[in-house]
Amino acid sequence: MLLTINGENRHVPQEVDNIEKLLRHLNIQRKILIIQHNDQIVSPENYASAILREGDRIELIHFVGGG
Repeated sequence: MLLTINGENRHVPQEVDNIEKLLRHLNIQRKILIIQHNDQIVSPENYASAILREGDRIELIHFVGGG
């Protein structure tokens, strides 16, 4: 399945069909992360129910501390 992740086209296996599986596939920790799915913010409790489809746009926004 073709997704646009942070502005880049990426192919993921068909079984990666929700946000939770996508994070596991990409080896991304859920700690401090905001996810936009087709311009809508997805809450962590909804990652498993946020179904991915061909052509969807995903933005993974990480927070970085500093001073």
